[in-house]
Amino acid sequence: MGSNMTMKVKFHHAGRREWSHLEQDGVTVDFAGREATVRTILSRLGASGPPPASDLGALLAGLPGHFAAVFRGQDWWLAAVDSVRGYQLFHAAAGDVTHLSGCARAVREAVGLSTLDETSLLEFFMAGYVTGPNTLVQGVRQLQAGEALLWRREDGDAPRIVRYYLFHSREFWEGGEQELVEALGKATDAVFDRLVEDLGDRQVWVPLSAGLDSRLVAAKLVERGYSRIETFSYGRPGNHEARHAARVAEALGLPWRFVPTTGAAMRSFHESEERREYWRFCDGLSSVPNPQDILPLTLLRLDGELPSDAVVVNGQSGDFTCGAHIPASLLEPNANLEQLMDIATGKHFALWRDLMTPDNLDRVRIRMRQTLADIDSTPQTPVELAVLHDCWEWQERQAKYVVNGQRIYDFLGLDWRLPLWDLEWMDFWPRVPVAHRLGRGLHKKYLAQWDFRGLFSCSEPVVRHWPGASMALFVLAQGAGLFGRRAKDSWYRYARWFGHYGFQWQGYPLRRFLRDTSQARNVLAQYTETWAEENLGLAGRPL
Repeated sequence: MGSNMTMKVKFHHAGRREWSHLEQDGVTVDFAGREATVRTILSRLGASGPPPASDLGALLAGLPGHFAAVFRGQDWWLAAVDSVRGYQLFHAAAGDVTHLSGCARAVREAVGLSTLDETSLLEFFMAGYVTGPNTLVQGVRQLQAGEALLWRREDGDAPRIVRYYLFHSREFWEGGEQELVEALGKATDAVFDRLVEDLGDRQVWVPLSAGLDSRLVAAKLVERGYSRIETFSYGRPGNHEARHAARVAEALGLPWRFVPTTGAAMRSFHESEERREYWRFCDGLSSVPNPQDILPLTLLRLDGELPSDAVVVNGQSGDFTCGAHIPASLLEPNANLEQLMDIATGKHFALWRDLMTPDNLDRVRIRMRQTLADIDSTPQTPVELAVLHDCWEWQERQAKYVVNGQRIYDFLGLDWRLPLWDLEWMDFWPRVPVAHRLGRGLHKKYLAQWDFRGLFSCSEPVVRHWPGASMALFVLAQGAGLFGRRAKDSWYRYARWFGHYGFQWQGYPLRRFLRDTSQARNVLAQYTETWAEENLGLAGRPL
């Protein structure tokens, strides 16, 4: 049914440098991300504007790169984010106006909302992010990965949320393993060939670890003929991961830098106003800030080594897309939906051990059950359960926490690319049979056959978490094990202050670490308390 009412839309730029504006053929667009993709959508819209919600997938399908955009025509408007929400977009309604922004705070202030969502707050403390379309503030919503918000005068009064993409499939590629290996090779080459074309001649910086994903990114760029590549690693001096990364860079003939991120440097950054600004910039009122490489990149900028026009290309999240997070136990014949939720809550809602009470877990499971039903309401087989679990993690932790780490680059005014979440991989991996994805089996097979410069034929390096003299703590831990598993685990919890990631813990005073370490899974747990204190005025977590 049509309507004479006009539902207005207002976009709030909020001073975000990653957002741009353009106008074409009577359509105005505010967007972040790959401009070529946004212009492709514009060309598909044409003079008639967007199709009905049921056909919106055809408009937004098959688009490379990452973006968020708000399109406005005479009798319609459309807001959309890409298939992994590379850029955030928030919305709230006030009367006949829908307010949109890449900044959740701008939307909250425009509509005058302030009431906290108690379930979202519990999720934030337990998982570090808020699930579904919710934020910490009632009435402020977020577009999820692969979603669009559409209003057309001819359809009626209210804008509609449209899901146009899911990292989910019940239809799998047929053929043998070798055919899949070859198809993966073609998909990977397509991603990197387009990346090289997009980069032009800009300097690329690759954060290089000992893992397969950053190694793949650097090696593919070299293989596809890109020459302006810099690599860097960071952490405690002498850490094993950086040593392996240096060997990879040497094999590829690439320059490599090591950025020491000491406890003192982390403490200085943590106590700075810049850290507070970054947290406000990236949290979206829905996610704990991702610490990833904010400190080393900040140090590189201060030293004048990292130019402002550089492009950061990282390997997030190849381990997930290739299948490393699929729980093998869900493939057992007796697997069921309750087991799926047990696995998800045990893995993702465990930042604070003392919050994992039956009542709290029941509260988050209620929301999780609805989210799972929205994805697939009738999973029948173990394979369908495993695929459902993977899709839930893609929508929640991957998009809302891991990929949100790209806000670091936006905050620093750097361009970025995320090739292992690009079009061909997003199309390919959901349709690979689960048996081939489990444990990254197909991906490792492909890498071993490709084996560029001998970097993928050997087994993955052992990365010890005890660099230098701290290796003695590992030896002492074996002695603690004589008193039982609990004693050994307790020893390791307190020894984290000196380990591979010790510099992250050392952003806080030692007394804070000693107070929290028995309950905190990692430093992100402490971040939730600090964030809530600074932004909500809350003292402590909701015990």
